[in-house]
Amino acid sequence: MSLKVREQVFDAVSPEVVADRLQPLLSPRELEVAQLALAGLPTAEVARRLVVTVNTVKTHIRHILRKTGTDSRADLIRRLVMEEELAVAALDPVTGLLPRRAFRHRALDLWRKHRGRGLSLIWLEAQGRHHLSAVERVAADLAVAEALSDAVRARSLAFRWSEHQFLGLLPATDREVARGVAMRLGLCLGQWASTNDCDLLFSLGCASSVEGLASPEALVEAAMRRSCASLQDSA
Repeated sequence: MSLKVREQVFDAVSPEVVADRLQPLLSPRELEVAQLALAGLPTAEVARRLVVTVNTVKTHIRHILRKTGTDSRADLIRRLVMEEELAVAALDPVTGLLPRRAFRHRALDLWRKHRGRGLSLIWLEAQGRHHLSAVERVAADLAVAEALSDAVRARSLAFRWSEHQFLGLLPATDREVARGVAMRLGLCLGQWASTNDCDLLFSLGCASSVEGLASPEALVEAAMRRSCASLQDSA
């Protein structure tokens, strides 16, 4: 690979990554400039969007580079991309599932690959986990990870969102298919909890891009909302 091609790999980074990595270091205005400038926009376009002069943008960029200890915009982009790749690659140490940070990358990749055929999401919450002992929590987490991975048919499609929240992706499926998978997953985990005398309540929700949901974040929000509704119905 030529030097020119290698440099092109690092020509932009998403605003979400910039905010996550740089928000503690920068002022609100500097963060706005960084999100636009590091997304690949030329300085003049950044100035136009923020309704400031080009010199003002250049001054902000100098401050951003100084605060981040980098020599150039390309250098900062390269560092952010590498840090993000390392974070995405780190699996959850207990379950071996992909972390929350990896979700957007994976979902967008599947979205493009299965465009027109749908991408569905299953959201799962384990209620009552805080009442368990440390050993019981690990056992429950491992059971959820195994059942969820089996349900979506690949460990690379299962994610740990938080201590008690998980999600799985189902490529090329609609909501009805996802709902059936979620129901079977709920039954499987319910049986495990009963067999192991584990006082947990599993609530699940699902959503699909074929419903008109236009982003991975919209899928998560819809599935979470339906999970809460199903939990209220069971109360």
